[in-house]
Amino acid sequence: MDIRQVLEFAEVEGWAAALYYCNQVELRHGGTMLEDERMADWRYLLPTQPERVVLAIGAGWGTVPIALAENAAEVYVVDRSAEKVAFLNIRRRQQQLDHLHPIHVHSWSDLEFADASFDLIAVREFDWDGEVHASFYKMVQHLHRLLRPGGVIQLTVGNRLAFQHLFRLEQRQGSSRVYTERAYRHTLQAAGFNDIQFYAPLPHYDRIPMFYVSLDDNHAIQFFFSHLFPLFERVSPEAKQAYSFQYAIARAAAQISLKLRLTLLATSFVPGFCIFARRNI
Repeated sequence: MDIRQVLEFAEVEGWAAALYYCNQVELRHGGTMLEDERMADWRYLLPTQPERVVLAIGAGWGTVPIALAENAAEVYVVDRSAEKVAFLNIRRRQQQLDHLHPIHVHSWSDLEFADASFDLIAVREFDWDGEVHASFYKMVQHLHRLLRPGGVIQLTVGNRLAFQHLFRLEQRQGSSRVYTERAYRHTLQAAGFNDIQFYAPLPHYDRIPMFYVSLDDNHAIQFFFSHLFPLFERVSPEAKQAYSFQYAIARAAAQISLKLRLTLLATSFVPGFCIFARRNI
């Protein structure tokens, strides 16, 4: 899929037709849908704040930044891909989102915003090819400075103990050091954050999630394993075939966890995390 052709198609036929075309190509080659608004559903876990100023680190195909722009005064979006920034600019023009500001940068360390500029900073690890984890503490320390007192950082990141990695079902991309829940929490606290909350985007953190399950609430975890996890049986035959082994492992872990009352332990092996952390006031 040539991104330049996608950009030309978007200019002529519109961004929605271009994104539909990209999804068709992905599905035709055995992939999955690129994005939809469920990737931004974590925003409903935060209080409404219409005057919020947001920084999104990672543009993707624009779905998350534009969803955030629905309830924000200004949204700044930075990405290392000039093509993704160009596509977001096309969406910005065609959707008439004057308060959306895409910016091309070479690294998160190139951010030249003034201190205390943002109420919310959202980070997507998988848009940065390992750079986020290469110096995770330095990054969150730098972003802490850009947040206003009481501001929130939201992180979508992988889990070092994800069962897909432990069973070699998926290869971890790049050479970055992916953290565990405990390590993320400790690092964020050391950088000056508090009120740290963990959710598990399931079934994937780097694709379209169906659920955000709180990892700090054992009742929510037990309810998910008992009542919501069985809904995966209703997925299409193609999805069952593609993820049959992964699902079998997850189902066995869920059943054992419920039987032995080890649901909190089972959450250590989720694919990734959606983390919220607040800058100390």
